[in-house]
Amino acid sequence: MNLIRELHHSKDLFIVPLGGLGEIGMNMMAFVYQGEALVLDCGASFPENNQLGVDIVVPKIDFFKEYDLDLKAVVITHGHEDHIGGLAHVYDRLGRPKVFSTEFGFGMLEQRLQEFSSFEKSRLQLYSAGKAFGVGPFELEAVQVTHSLVDCYGFAIKTPVGTLAHTGDFKIDREPVDGIHINEDRFKKLGDEGVLLMMSDSTNVEGSGWNHTEKDVRESLEKLIGKIKTGKIIVTLFSSNIHRVDSLMKVAHQTGRKLALAGRSVGFNTDLAARLGFLNIPKDLLIDSRAVEDLPPEKVMVLCTGTQAEPRSALTKMSLNHHPDINIHRGDTVIFSSRHIPGNERRISQLMNNLHRLGAFVIDSREELVHCSGHARREELEHIQKLVRPKFFLPVHGEYRMLVKHFELAKAIRPETLGLVAENGDLLRLTPTSFERFGKVDHGKEFLDENRNRLNERLIKDRKRVASSGLLIVHLIIREKDLKILEGPDFTSSGLPDEVDWIALEDEILRSFEDFSKAKRFDLDAFEDDACVIARRAFRKALGMKPQVFSSIYMV
Repeated sequence: MNLIRELHHSKDLFIVPLGGLGEIGMNMMAFVYQGEALVLDCGASFPENNQLGVDIVVPKIDFFKEYDLDLKAVVITHGHEDHIGGLAHVYDRLGRPKVFSTEFGFGMLEQRLQEFSSFEKSRLQLYSAGKAFGVGPFELEAVQVTHSLVDCYGFAIKTPVGTLAHTGDFKIDREPVDGIHINEDRFKKLGDEGVLLMMSDSTNVEGSGWNHTEKDVRESLEKLIGKIKTGKIIVTLFSSNIHRVDSLMKVAHQTGRKLALAGRSVGFNTDLAARLGFLNIPKDLLIDSRAVEDLPPEKVMVLCTGTQAEPRSALTKMSLNHHPDINIHRGDTVIFSSRHIPGNERRISQLMNNLHRLGAFVIDSREELVHCSGHARREELEHIQKLVRPKFFLPVHGEYRMLVKHFELAKAIRPETLGLVAENGDLLRLTPTSFERFGKVDHGKEFLDENRNRLNERLIKDRKRVASSGLLIVHLIIREKDLKILEGPDFTSSGLPDEVDWIALEDEILRSFEDFSKAKRFDLDAFEDDACVIARRAFRKALGMKPQVFSSIYMV
C-alpha cells in the first residue's frame, strides 16, 4: 500500500490521532485531504514517576514530514496544557504553520511560543464563535462550550466528504457563573443539517448522571468559608480555572479577607483573565504574598498552586516551611479545590500529612463540594449525542477503556450509529458512506527535560536502571597487541551497597577476562562492550545485582 499516494491523491478524508486517544493528555488530531493537513490542538502531558529527568512529554510529529504533508494550520480549542502545551516545542519542526486560537488560549501560549520557537505574531489568527474561517480545503466554525476554563470551543468542520463535529473538552453547565452557555442550539442545528462524523470528549464517561455546576461549588464554598472564623484560609486550585478564581475572590470579598496569590501560574493566569475582561477583581482585594504574615490570619485568604503536590509548587513549599513569604500555622485551613489526578495519590497524601503535622485543617472534595469536573458525565454525553445525531462516531480524549465505554454509550443511545474505537497512530479513512481503520503511521512521544532538550527512550531507560540498580564504571589499562590487562580493574560507583567486596569482584572480573581471552570471544573493536558484559556478569554473580555498567579503557 502506498500511503503517500493515498494521502496526496485520494478523494477521501484521512484522520490521524497523534495524541489523546488511549491516554489522558497530549491531545493532537490531524485531518488530511489530498496532501493538505489541519491539526486540532497540540498538547502535552506530564511524565510518569519513573521517567527520571523528564519535565514534559509532547507528541512525536514525524508523520507530517514523512508523508510530505502541507500543514496549513494548528487550531487550538482552548488553553489547557493538554491542548496547547506541546505546540511551542514542535512548532518549528511542523513548518511554522498558522495558529488559530482564542484570545485567552493564545495569551497562555504566547510566551512559550516566543521562548521555544521562531513564531511570529503575523502567523496568529484569532477566532470567535459563529464566524467561519477557512484552512486549506476545510471550513471551520467555533461552537461555544462550557468547561473548567474560559474561552472554550468545539468545532464544526466542513470537509469535501461531509461535516464533522468535534466537541472539544466540554460539560453542559446550565448555570455558568460567567453567564456563557454551551450553544446547544447550534449543535442541534448541525444535527439537523447532517453530521457525517462526531468526535466527543470521553474523559468523564465513567461518571454517572450530570455534573455539579460551578454555581453549586461557589455556593458550597461560600457556606464553608463563611463558617471559618479563625486562621488563614489557603486554597489550592488548578490555576487556569478562572471560574473558580472568580468564585473565591467573591467569597474572600464577602468574608472580609484580603487575597494573596502564590505560585507563578496562578498570578499569570489571573492577570491575563483580568486584562482580557474575563475576571473582575474587587478593588483593594489583592495583596502581595509578602504581606500575608503581617495581617491577622483571619483576615487573609491565599490562592496557590500545588493541587497535585508538585515539588516546586507554592503549597508544597509551604508544607515544608520553605516558602519565602507564607507560613502555615496551627489552626489554618487548607482547601484542595481540585481533583486528584491518577498517579499522584501518594504524593498528595504525603503533602496532606505534612500539612496536618503543621496543625492545619485539610479539606478536599471527598468531604465537601469544593470542586466539580469540567468534563461531561454520561447523561451529558447522551444529551449531546441526541442533539448531533452523527452517522459515524469516534470517541476521543481518554484512556482506552473510556473510549470503549463512550462508544458503547453512543450505540446504546442510537443503535444505527456506526464508528470505531481508535488509538494514537491509527490512520482512519472517512468517505460519505464509510469510516474505517486504513493503516498505521509512525507516532509516539517525545520526552523533554527542564531545558527542553529532547531525551531518547534509551537514555530514559538507562536512567531508570541507574536509579534502581546503581552505576558502575570499570577502569582498565590494556596492552593493545594482546589485550592483556596491565592495570586494574579499578571502579567508580554510585548507588551501590557499601558492603561490596571490591577485591572479590576484581578477582571475578580478571578470571572472566582470562576465560574470554582463551575462548577468543572478543576483538579490539568490541572490547569496551565486552568489558561491560564481563563486569555486569561478575557483579551479578557476586551480589545478585545488575547495575548500569560503563567501561573506561586505556590502550597502551
